[in-house]
Amino acid sequence: MFNGKANQPYLEAHPTAPLGIYGQSKLQGEQAVEEINPAHYIVRASWLYGPYGHNFLKTMLKLADQGKSLTITTEQTGSPTSTLDLADALLGLLEKQAPYGTYHFSNRGQTTWYGFAKEIFKQTHQLEGVKLAETAEYPTFAKRPKYSVLDINKIEQTLQQPIRSWQEALAEVIHQI
Repeated sequence: MFNGKANQPYLEAHPTAPLGIYGQSKLQGEQAVEEINPAHYIVRASWLYGPYGHNFLKTMLKLADQGKSLTITTEQTGSPTSTLDLADALLGLLEKQAPYGTYHFSNRGQTTWYGFAKEIFKQTHQLEGVKLAETAEYPTFAKRPKYSVLDINKIEQTLQQPIRSWQEALAEVIHQI
């Protein structure tokens, strides 16, 4: 959604500048929703993971079980987002009948993919058994922003509830797996 050149979290009103097809399709989806129905909620989230489906957390745990050596990028910074917390926030917007519009949601704090992986292995007591190497370069099919942290103050104020850290949310998801 954003070009990743910022050095502080992106506000909802920050100009969009998608880097690739994926980001462009998300922006076009938002524009279509806004055009069709002015009474809408658009909730942008980042680095989603949870107890279900395919995601970074489950991939890291699977690779650790296989004894793989992992090379993880330090080049991208974002905020891991628990799908459990995102679901609660979506319900909160509806229950509070919050003003329509665009909101950002992620768990509080920021890290790199390397930092996220390291915390996963720390919390699952696998840090000693996993060979984890950091790298600035990591080949990806799609262009990804280097910085994708979202400012979550608007949704936090709207819900009148503090959003917990990504580390706390991670602990709950790991417990559920």
